[in-house]
Amino acid sequence: MRDQVETLSAELDASPYGVLNDYPGECYPLDVLMAVVCIRRADSVLGTDHSAFVRRAVRGFEGDLLDRYGLPPYRAEASCGIAFTTSRGCGNSYGCFSAPLIWPEIGARWYALYEEYFWQERYGLSGFSRVPEGVPGGA
Repeated sequence: MRDQVETLSAELDASPYGVLNDYPGECYPLDVLMAVVCIRRADSVLGTDHSAFVRRAVRGFEGDLLDRYGLPPYRAEASCGIAFTTSRGCGNSYGCFSAPLIWPEIGARWYALYEEYFWQERYGLSGFSRVPEGVPGGA
């Protein structure tokens, strides 16, 4: 586990925009977020301290790497550091509950935006949608 933590944190830290591809040509920023969370949580087991890395890692979740709603996109372009799609409820659900573990203020902001744009009430039902209200493909 130590080798995985050290090599992944070093690779993310060395990446131009703080994100990496999960698959060839496919970058899912919330998967990167979960990797950062896991690296930080591994510190308690390994006796290491990646807090400085975690502070730098926020760069993968700012500026052009956020969608038009201010949330991490479902997909991004790791080679140029831009959001490729808007966010999706499936990613927001775990991202908004995991981000506070490493970035409490950012996590709170993301959850407020998630609730603002993705919470829907229709037909006597309420809950988070896959996409914001009015976006094609919504529930």
